[in-house]
Formats: sequence, structure tokens, C-alpha cells
Amino acid sequence: MPSSREVTDATAPAAASGAAVPPGGAPPRDRRAVRREQFLDAADSAIRKDGAGVTMADVAAAAGVTKPVLYRYVSDKGDLVQALAIRYAGRLEPLLEEGTRSSDDPRAMIERTIDAYLTFIESEPAIYEFLVHRAPSDSPGVAEYLDRFTAQLADRIAAIVAAELTRAGKQTDGSEAFAHGMVGMVQSAGEWWLSKRSGPQSMTREQLVGHLVRVLWTGLAGLPDQSRPQGA
Repeated sequence: MPSSREVTDATAPAAASGAAVPPGGAPPRDRRAVRREQFLDAADSAIRKDGAGVTMADVAAAAGVTKPVLYRYVSDKGDLVQALAIRYAGRLEPLLEEGTRSSDDPRAMIERTIDAYLTFIESEPAIYEFLVHRAPSDSPGVAEYLDRFTAQLADRIAAIVAAELTRAGKQTDGSEAFAHGMVGMVQSAGEWWLSKRSGPQSMTREQLVGHLVRVLWTGLAGLPDQSRPQGA
């Protein structure tokens, strides 16, 4: 028979989040999924409060439970980290999809996409730190997941860039390389910018977007016409 402490621990996440405890008639799998999401919410709160280096003990404390109760719903730290990484990437993906929607203005598409990414990391610096630096080391599966996420984003950009270059009468064979280079460049510049934001020479997000767009757009504008032989 569970102790009164365990009973209290088991219901704490729902009480803390204001969510109703699933009724006794709900399927056990559904109740488990709801409870697991509540623990992910607690981990999310802990990361925002204490930074990317939170421990399982910190997560349990944020949820108001003991670690043994937490481990009933997440198998280990890697399981928790991977679930959070997927959740965070899921928040970023629709923002980037909105930015990469094709339009008659490819420069505006590049600008929207860069601004969407930088807006996310500016508003969620602890989550960005966790997603890019902490999570891959704590869960090997996260690194593979993020690589796929980045590759899919670059492929989507490459398709849009190729379509716009074709419309402009430019050669498209470098579209994929350009798209992957763009993703890497923006990520690296964004990380540098986050580390410098509090310094005396810091720049605004709008300024950084402007700098990056100018460099990338100049590169696109310099591509040869379709009628020009490759390498000429």
C-alpha cells in the first residue's frame, strides 16, 4: 500500500499546474501520458528558472514530488531530455515554416526565416542552451534528431531558393549548398549574438538580421545566369 507521501507526490504535478487529475475511469495509458506531460511542464519551468543545467532532483522539486515518483514516468535522464528536445523543436518548427513560405520576394523570405529563428532564441535563451548544448550530450538520440531537423529545414529552404532562382533565370545547382550554409551561418551568428547581448558593443536583433540578409542576398545575387556555362 502506498504511503501518504507517495500519494501526495503522485498528485502534486496536476495540482501545481491547475490541471484536473484524470478520472478513475480513464484508460491507464491516457492517465500516464497526461502525468508525463505534467512532469515535462515541471522540467520546462525548472529550465526557465534555473538554466540549462538543471538536474533530475531540480525537476522533481519543481513538480513537488520525490525522484522515485518522477522515475515512474520517465525512464531516465536521457528519456526526459529527448522528450523536451522534441517539444522545443516542435515550438520552433512552425515559426520557421511560416518564414520559409514561398513568395514573390525571396529576400523577404530569407529575412523572415532569420528573424523567426533569432526571435525564438532571444525569447528562450535557456531553452536554446538546453536544446543545442545540453540535450545532445545527455541523450545521444537528441543529436540525431536535431541533425534531421536541421537537414529538413535546409532542404525546405533549398527548394524555395531553387524555385526563386529559376524564376530569376539563375543557375540552381548551388541551391542546396547555399541553404545548408545559410542555416549554419545563422545558427553560428545567433549563438555569438546571444553571448554578446549584454556587452557594450551589443547589437539589436533587427541589426543582426539586416547584416545577415545583406551577406546572404549578395551571395544569391552573384550566382551566374542559366545561360552562362558553369565555371565560367
